[in-house]
Amino acid sequence: MSTLALFILALSLTLAVVVIGVTRTALQRTQHDAATLRGTNKALDQHCKTAELRRAEIEATLQSMTEGVVVVKPDGRIRELNPAALKTLRLDAATSIGIPFPQAVRNAALQRLVDIALGHLPAPEATSTSQALQADVTLRSPTGDPHDDRQLRAEAAALRDATGQRHGAVLMLHDLTRLRQLESVRQDFVANVSHELRTPVSAIKAATEALRSQPPPTDDQRTRFTDIVARQADRLEAIINDLLTLTQLDTAVTGDATSAPSCIAPVVAAAVETCGANARNKHITLHVDVPANLHARIASAQLEQALINLIDNAVKYSPETTRVDINAHHESQNQLVLSITDHGRGIEAQHLPRLFERFYRTDRARSRQLGGTGLGLSIVKHILEQAGGHVSVESTLGQGSTFRLHLQAAPPPVAFSAATPNVS
Repeated sequence: MSTLALFILALSLTLAVVVIGVTRTALQRTQHDAATLRGTNKALDQHCKTAELRRAEIEATLQSMTEGVVVVKPDGRIRELNPAALKTLRLDAATSIGIPFPQAVRNAALQRLVDIALGHLPAPEATSTSQALQADVTLRSPTGDPHDDRQLRAEAAALRDATGQRHGAVLMLHDLTRLRQLESVRQDFVANVSHELRTPVSAIKAATEALRSQPPPTDDQRTRFTDIVARQADRLEAIINDLLTLTQLDTAVTGDATSAPSCIAPVVAAAVETCGANARNKHITLHVDVPANLHARIASAQLEQALINLIDNAVKYSPETTRVDINAHHESQNQLVLSITDHGRGIEAQHLPRLFERFYRTDRARSRQLGGTGLGLSIVKHILEQAGGHVSVESTLGQGSTFRLHLQAAPPPVAFSAATPNVS
């Protein structure tokens, strides 16, 4: 073999070695880059899963919040609302997302809070840029009924990124309607209790001062003044007893009264017997039509108290020589109704919605004259609610009123055959 041929062969071998080395290096780099890319893809995939999980957690939190949350874009359009916000603001998600906030929510106070949070209006001087804005807002009912108005505590804040750049606003709504109603009821209750107690206390004080006056009162005057003291003390005792009864009913757990079924007929008979003397004094007939096999899930003592309150009211407000009807029947397989109907003057329609409120009276002077405490119907309402039922009323002026006790029916444990007598 010639020298030239050997040289060419050596050169070819050298080039082959170089090419193999370069190829191996390139292959190693490719494999390293592929491994790096796979790691990057895995990290990105994990990051996406984490972000999706966090988004789902935030979404679940918003969906379960009792406070309303509204997210607004920088241009003032609604980006998102949670269910509580839709309910509070009476909106529909399908027609509210993407429209301007003032167009969806026509309330000047809320619009102003959002505009300040978006930077469209200057913030109050005492408010820092990072501080949430607060306002108590009354959201008027679209029907114009003030009873459907909603009392809200609204808070608004700007949405900012890490650099402080504003990217919209968030509005949080706390519905305080029920709390405000309870505060109003509490204030009215305190005022009514004070008023109801003041009347007998004032009468007792005046009679006591008359008994201690000089010259001493005559025997007839002393008798009259002591009668006043005794009568007003009885009234105080009745008010206190009714208040204690309401307190016990308020603290009882709903359903406590439903542990043992009660047979209706003997309970009605006991209530009729209790009210019979007052009925006979006014020549009023208590007519009873109660099947012997009716049973309800309510404690006998509580049902009797509710019936006595209603029958006694019917007798008090009925003219002489009229009739009070006490009837019972199955309304459905699981419900029965006990009704007490009088034929008195009836109740004006405007009084019916508030008739079961504590101390509410349609005629205060007449009620006190007849010895009422103003708590009897409220006690009836609480007794029925504790037993899982409710009470209703219908009334027509000049014809009379019907009060109905709606109770949970129960199967009879044993047959009951005793008849319920009529009292007249």
